[in-house]
Parts: sequence; C-alpha cells; structure tokens
Amino acid sequence: MDEGRHVDGLETHFFTSLDYADHPGWRRRARLPGPEVQRHPSVGDEVRHFVGMLRGSLQAEVVLLQAHTGRFQPDLLVAVVLGLLPARRRPVVVLMGAMWQRDPGWRGLVQQTLVRRADRAVTLYAVQSSEELESFPATWRIPAGKTRLCLYFATTHQDEPGPWAQDCRHVFSGGDSHRDYDALLEVARHLPDRPLVLATSLLDGRRDLPANVTAGRVAPAEYDDLMRSSAAVVIPMTGGLTRAAGQQTYLNAMFFERPTIVRDSLGVRDHIRDGITGHVVDGSVDGYVRALRAVLDDRRAKEVRRMCRAAADDVRKRFSFTAHTDRLLEIIDEAAATRDSVSPRRALRRRGRARPAPGDR
Repeated sequence: MDEGRHVDGLETHFFTSLDYADHPGWRRRARLPGPEVQRHPSVGDEVRHFVGMLRGSLQAEVVLLQAHTGRFQPDLLVAVVLGLLPARRRPVVVLMGAMWQRDPGWRGLVQQTLVRRADRAVTLYAVQSSEELESFPATWRIPAGKTRLCLYFATTHQDEPGPWAQDCRHVFSGGDSHRDYDALLEVARHLPDRPLVLATSLLDGRRDLPANVTAGRVAPAEYDDLMRSSAAVVIPMTGGLTRAAGQQTYLNAMFFERPTIVRDSLGVRDHIRDGITGHVVDGSVDGYVRALRAVLDDRRAKEVRRMCRAAADDVRKRFSFTAHTDRLLEIIDEAAATRDSVSPRRALRRRGRARPAPGDR
C-alpha cells in the first residue's frame, strides 16, 4: 500500500495534537491545533489543551487522541465528552499510545468508569504490545476486537553508537515509570566494584544507597550520554503490569549497541529476542546479577558484541520512527474505512475536506 493511502484511494486527514512532523505523510494529513502539551504541563496548560482538542474534534471527521497528555488526561476527557454525543455526530476516533495501569480500589473504579465512557466514542485503540490486544479490553471491560498493535520506536537523536561497552565502567538504568529500583540496589551490593548510575527521581531522599550507586534525575541529553557510555543497561520493570512501559529506554539502549537487560513484562518480548538481541530476566536479584556478569565477562566479548550489533540492526529495521508512524496511519485509515462503509456520505465529505484549511499545519 502506498504511504498514507486509504484502501479506497483516499487519504484520511485527521485532527490531532501529536506532531510527527518529520514524517512526510503525517505533515500532509495531520491538522494540528498548536504546540503539543509539554512533558510537565501546568493545570492551565491542560485546560487549554482540553478546550482546543474538544473544539477541533467537534469540527473534524477523524480524530487521533493520545492516551497520556498530562496528569488529568485531557485527551481521554475529550473522548468522554464525544461519547455523550449521538453516534451520527461523533467523529471517528483513534486512541493511541502508552495505555493506563489501573489503580486498586475506588481509584480503579473511577478510572474504569471514565475509560468505558470514553470507549463510546473510540473506534480503534492503537496499543504498544501484542499482549495488550487481549489484556487491555479485559482490564477495562471494553469490547474486544477494537485494539490494534502499533509498536513503539527508538527516540534518540544521536546517530552513532557509543564506545565499545567492554571499555566502559558504569552500568546504567533510568526512568520513573513502573520501575523497581530496590532490586538494583541489591544488585549493586553483589557487584561492589562496578558503578551503577540510576537516572531517576524515585530514589530521592533514600539514605541506604550503596557506595557504588549514584541516583537522581538528569536532563534528557545527559540521560542519553550516560546510557551511550555505559557498560550495560538494565531496565528493572515492576511486576504485574497490564500495559507496556520502558520501551523508549531499552530500544535506545539497543540502538546504542549497549548490552541490554530487561525484566520480563508486557511488550518486552515484542522488542527483544532473549539471548539474541538482549537478555530478558525474571526480575530477581540473582537474575540481574547473572545477566550482568555474563555481558561484562571479557571472555564473552565477541558473543556480547554480536548480540549488541544484532540489537542495533533490529531497532533500525523494525523499530524506527517511520515504521511506527506508517503503522499508525494504517490504523487511522482502517478506522475511517469502518465508518465510511456505514456512511458513504461521510466518505464523500471527507474527500471534500481533504485539503487542510488555511492556517492549518
């Protein structure tokens, strides 16, 4: 299929705040309301985002919403409002991204109510792991069959791998989302001669850090530099997840040709072939220690280097920004085609509105 083409030969133009401007098909087809919500938005930012997205969605035929756009999930709330409208007045809606981990107790019940209200408006969900094709509908009690797989991609802007890992000293780990650093602190005690650098705020205030551990939040550029110059990268995911997490860090590590060790959780085996492009472990201290000793062993240097090169090749071929965006456009087209098959008039209107309005970008 040609890039960005609908099966009936039409291009699906859509409204979204997701700015994938580096992709030519996206630039041609996406209508954006303005700048994306920043990483740590204020309440005012989120309110403005909600208002802008709701206004644009009410005027659009097809809308792409993001699962995570702030603390109060303004895109999800847009879907909740759209779900209150009669079906004939709703746009086609695709919801994409890192889905949610349901909290226990009353918070989880409130979250489930919101998701089910939003589900009235959502045509398809683009999830980031094959396991979520089943676990996402089961967790949130929404209809099965609305999920589509859209794997994540390496996000680093650096073009070259770092120095060969055997020449480096520190082991790197980072990220705040669904991480279990207690296990890595125990790992550090088993490897007292190996520095561990943990780029996270989750250990702020802890006074029990081993002497060979450095921990704290760092700027994104430093995060990449620390990863790129490491002897190995370990991603200690928490157990019991019902959503994929951590892909950005471990895909970037693989791109940099770092020996990559990740606890087995949703999405990991979609991206890592155990023993071939990285190590998938059970999350125990012994599991991490065994994997680290294996990749840091000078006697296995050729084997480890072969694994790292295979990982980098895999990332470039299968987990690129272009591959991810092409797949997302396919899902948007599929959602639009589902509605068009029910309402031919809508397809004709979409053809007539194919050219973005003046001022859109």
